[in-house]
Amino acid sequence: MSILPLIVLAVLASADAALKVNHLTQMDDRGRVVELDVMHDEEDQTIITVVGDVSKYENTDQTINLHDLKTGYGVLKNINEKLCTITKTPMKNIPFWKFEQGFTTEIHKHDLTYIRKQMTNKDVLELAGPKIAEFCKDYYSFQATVTPKRSVKAVTLVEQGREMWCVISHCLTTNSVADLVG
Repeated sequence: MSILPLIVLAVLASADAALKVNHLTQMDDRGRVVELDVMHDEEDQTIITVVGDVSKYENTDQTINLHDLKTGYGVLKNINEKLCTITKTPMKNIPFWKFEQGFTTEIHKHDLTYIRKQMTNKDVLELAGPKIAEFCKDYYSFQATVTPKRSVKAVTLVEQGREMWCVISHCLTTNSVADLVG
């Protein structure tokens, strides 16, 4: 899977904006390390995160994520499964300097609960705006609710479900694409 065309598209789309690109290494409380490229634009209020290789971690999906802070929505885009998970962004007021620090152990854990109705591109446009609708066109799209994870039972949930990473964030779900689409 080549993500270069997506990165080039993101850079070109924001060429005249104040786009910054930073590499960020995240380490969770279990010592797992994930590499991210974070493209952020304070003027445009968008964040694109390209999650590095997570194949060494069981039940973990590699995603490219877009947060549109103007609409308050974000999306976890799983290219391998052709799935967009659209949520209210849980990281609304994240300071952009956090992307520039190079390394962090600050990771906010969330549970995702899917709404089991597949969305059309028009539904996505009406809910999350034109940037996310364009980002998710031609993908299975589902809305999910995000709940902050307050307990340490994350290990149990991961063994039963799937997990996805984002910038300074980590999401857990018990659904698979087959559960939603099949």
